[in-house]
Amino acid sequence: MAKKKTPWEKLISTYKGTSIDHDGLKLVTLAQWALESGFGKSDLATKHNNFAGLKYRQRMADHATPVDYPAHDGIDTYCKFDSLKAFIHGYWHFIASGPYDGWEAFGDDPLGYIRHIKAKGYAADPNYVSKIAKVYDRLAEELGSDEELDRPHRRELGDVQPVMLEPVTGAPHRKRSAYPNGLEGLIVHYDAGRIRPKYADNEDSDYGSRGTITWGSSQGYRYLCISRTGRVFAPDNWDWDHWGYHAGTSECPVTGRTSVSRYYVGVEMNNPGYLYEAQEDGVFCPWYNSKRTENGRIIHDGRGRVYRADPDDEWFSRDQVRHASGGNITPGYYLPYTHAQYDALKGVVLAAATARPASFRFDLIFGHDEISPGRKQDPGGALAYEGRVMIMAEFRAEVAALHAAIPIG
Repeated sequence: MAKKKTPWEKLISTYKGTSIDHDGLKLVTLAQWALESGFGKSDLATKHNNFAGLKYRQRMADHATPVDYPAHDGIDTYCKFDSLKAFIHGYWHFIASGPYDGWEAFGDDPLGYIRHIKAKGYAADPNYVSKIAKVYDRLAEELGSDEELDRPHRRELGDVQPVMLEPVTGAPHRKRSAYPNGLEGLIVHYDAGRIRPKYADNEDSDYGSRGTITWGSSQGYRYLCISRTGRVFAPDNWDWDHWGYHAGTSECPVTGRTSVSRYYVGVEMNNPGYLYEAQEDGVFCPWYNSKRTENGRIIHDGRGRVYRADPDDEWFSRDQVRHASGGNITPGYYLPYTHAQYDALKGVVLAAATARPASFRFDLIFGHDEISPGRKQDPGGALAYEGRVMIMAEFRAEVAALHAAIPIG
């Protein structure tokens, strides 16, 4: 007597015989469904033919019916499919009709496809890509496929490389005194500075970051600066025990203390800062390439747009910037940080927490805009990187989770 096929085995057989536009994505989507359904063992899969954990949306009305289902995050309305083939076609309709524009470009890049839809909001788990990659390898071996994925980046494995602080010679920052209770937290800034030398053709964020450290030395400030390359520049007299000015007029939303530079270290991200729409469509100018009054105020026209001061100076095109809002973010246009820059920021946080574990607190990590609301906009919508907008509350949670996962000893 033939062994009865499991729902998972039936799905594999059905998927093999189903034609889709991107056959190169079959194995990786199967890995996705295996992860979501526990290889077809979830009640959502066995009772409702939903192997992908798809929540019901009105756009799915021609492919599925709504059903209330108690998932790990509570009861919600999910898709119920009449058959395995209906599920397969329904999944691809869910992707094609959802907020995942551009996924077709990854037809021959399975892991790129997963990265893309995750960045567009398909999954919140920061380790989602690496989990899919591991299941993919297992399925490739079990099903006899010779397809091989590119390895996930370290950031997708939840791994953060230790940072190395690079002192800028001849640029000491002023030490005021020791932190009164030890280093307690951290403030994320952007330097609102150039990412390339004036009139240069190529980006040179290391140049801009060194300049930010040098300028801070001349002004009596104290902070680190992270380049878009991921390099972390420091004054040549850096330590984790002495405070210096970086935050200005400020108040901690948790403790209520003012002048928070006395308690929290400052980290600048080399970035042009809040960007302004220019007269020319598709042109976005930083403050330093916008025409200003004698008092330094940026001049806006009747539409709220600015006048580009110098067409040969730094400006950004529409495809380089993004509009962001929500949480602590001042709504507007920003140049996203790079992956390397964001990874380095996480590394700096973990370095500070490791250096002073008795005093450092992850709930005392803030954006400058959170301690000086209405006066400051950084880090704004530049966090985290291209394809992912992050508010500071999410950043606090992410770095705290990374720190908690570090083995002790």
